[in-house]
Amino acid sequence: MGMYQTICLMVSESDFWDVHSQKVLDRMHDLDFDECPICLLDSFDMEGLQCQLCGHEDSYIDCIECKEEFLASLGEEVGDYELCPVCVRADAAAFNHEKY
Repeated sequence: MGMYQTICLMVSESDFWDVHSQKVLDRMHDLDFDECPICLLDSFDMEGLQCQLCGHEDSYIDCIECKEEFLASLGEEVGDYELCPVCVRADAAAFNHEKY
């Protein structure tokens, strides 16, 4: 594929998104999806654990600290363990408190 054809394809994909994105997002809002942790659009199906727009797939894991279940992509690896976002914030706050 030549450079001109590649540019035309990119423009046509962009135009397609510009024309249809609001309809797609409105329809997805009607279906009550959650925010995708990757693309940050309201397109994440919590039952199927997959974003309907960007295709990101996720899984649930248990936090080593509080034992609560959370999406793996939202956690933070600490050594060999995963902490949920709540425990990450609590750990950071405790560290900052000890520091000062």
